[in-house]
Amino acid sequence: MPGAGKSVVGETLARLLGFGFTDTDSVIESCEKASVTEIFAKRGEEYFRAAESRVIAECCAEKNKVISTGGGAVMNPHNAKVLRDNCFTVYLAASQGTLCARVGKGESRPLLSGNAENGIAELLKARERVYNECAHTVIKTDALTVRKISEIICKRYKLWILQN
Repeated sequence: MPGAGKSVVGETLARLLGFGFTDTDSVIESCEKASVTEIFAKRGEEYFRAAESRVIAECCAEKNKVISTGGGAVMNPHNAKVLRDNCFTVYLAASQGTLCARVGKGESRPLLSGNAENGIAELLKARERVYNECAHTVIKTDALTVRKISEIICKRYKLWILQN
């Protein structure tokens, strides 16, 4: 979800594991020389999602990497399968109130522009089931620090590696 902490937790987790880090939205922005909001406005969501799928496929082919995807990435069943089959996937779950507090007015988030509170509620309703199905683990982040979340993921990842 927007505001879940995917990027900041991903960066911290990558440092803990000694892995590289990729934020798929940042890769797309760099390639397109435009922000996600600008890409949505000028080229549309469908164009952005196609670019997102390409970046996810490329990232999943690499080893020892933490990948932070945009919140809508796993709504594409192909992306969800690629991620789940090739990566240890984590759903950073947070309450609607926490997400709203983190995103503020949501002005830099194209799917929230206008009314972030309603946007968060609608996205949670539409996405939560898919997030849970795609994730190898779920972490409720409301009362946790970035460091603590990263440490929990690190421990769960290491257990997952041992089991697989």
